[in-house]
Amino acid sequence: TNFFCFLKRLDVGELRFLVTILPPKKNAMVSWLTKIQSWLLLLLIFLTPFIVVPWFDYPFETGKIIVFYFLAILSFFTLVLRCLHEKVSFNLSKPIFLFILANIVVFIFSIDKNVSFWGKYGYYTDSLVFLFYCWFVYLSLTSLKINALFKEKVILTIALITLIIGLVGLKESFTHHFTDRLSATFGQPNRLAGFL
Repeated sequence: TNFFCFLKRLDVGELRFLVTILPPKKNAMVSWLTKIQSWLLLLLIFLTPFIVVPWFDYPFETGKIIVFYFLAILSFFTLVLRCLHEKVSFNLSKPIFLFILANIVVFIFSIDKNVSFWGKYGYYTDSLVFLFYCWFVYLSLTSLKINALFKEKVILTIALITLIIGLVGLKESFTHHFTDRLSATFGQPNRLAGFL
């Protein structure tokens, strides 16, 4: 009540200043966070296959994992902020939950806990941490109210990245880059084939 008494005593000019420094309305904030979250997920899909960092021992894998972790945690952070501003519903799938639970049990009883938790050096995709980051991305995706426009953006992003990587692989087939095997930006033919 003291705040409202304070507002009654304010000038119109002071009130305009007060309104301009107030945070945006809840609906605008939620809309803004949803847009950021969807763009982060599109950026994750688009950027991850392109990253090659030559100063690491594993130039193809390590950079991709770092970018994936960074964008996944930003996307999950925006999801947490959205949860603070609105009721967000997402799909907590029982099979995925059981798979994560089974991996936690495997981690508890593993012989080498560091490798089980962090993953094998250079690859990191066989770890409990990577599994949680994938779960964060899954929760972020399922929390979005996916409409036809967002589906079109995802399909267009995947088609564009596939075309670009296919062209890099085609160029590589004529220049014999690194090895006699075709790998484009993935370093290994199996990973390229898995992506395509």
